[in-house]
Amino acid sequence: MKRKLALLGLPAVLLVTIACGTSTPNLEAARAAQDKATMEALATAIAEQQGTQQPPSAAITTLPTPTSVVGIVTATPQDTLTLVPPTSSPVPADTPVPTPTEPSDTPPGSILEVGASWYQNGVRLKLEETQLSPNCLSILIDFYNETAHQLVLVIDLEEISAEDNLGQRWPPVSLSDWIICDTRGIYTDKQSETVDPGDNYGAHWIGFEGPVTDSRVTEVVVTVQRMSQISNAKWRIPIYH
Repeated sequence: MKRKLALLGLPAVLLVTIACGTSTPNLEAARAAQDKATMEALATAIAEQQGTQQPPSAAITTLPTPTSVVGIVTATPQDTLTLVPPTSSPVPADTPVPTPTEPSDTPPGSILEVGASWYQNGVRLKLEETQLSPNCLSILIDFYNETAHQLVLVIDLEEISAEDNLGQRWPPVSLSDWIICDTRGIYTDKQSETVDPGDNYGAHWIGFEGPVTDSRVTEVVVTVQRMSQISNAKWRIPIYH
């Protein structure tokens, strides 16, 4: 009993009292009171003992060191930005001015329509238009000098002829008979004119007397045998009834 109390840390006086006891007459009562006091002191000491003790330390669990995990990181492909150098607009090269080319000569033997031009040796003769009266065919001609030098133009009615589809020749109208064609300014004589480069001479009427009203006559071909540098130029003139 004494050893147990020492272990609990009770006061020495209390221990001695418990060990020695008492000799008073009321020995039993004293012992009971003493035991009660001892038990109360013991309970108090135990309570104090428990209050001063530190609470049990919490157990520290050592966690295992995490093992490094080597994985494969998959990167999401990003849009590739391609830098395109700025393209400069090409500088247009100077377009050479085309050198004007002279029209080729009209093939020999051609027969042109009214309004067409006959080209030959750098000059151009155009049959501009025609007029019909009951007994006459009038043509309007224009001469163009497209050469680089001056030309002398000779208009000779003997070098100009007209023939219909029946083979009938239509003679040029004389100056005294110009009223037959009802056209003024008709050439009847040989004339000459000077035409500078790039210039033209005309337009002038030339008349031919013929059976215009004959229903069998459907066309007349006018031929310029010679005029300046032009030879054997022909035009077809339709006759409608």
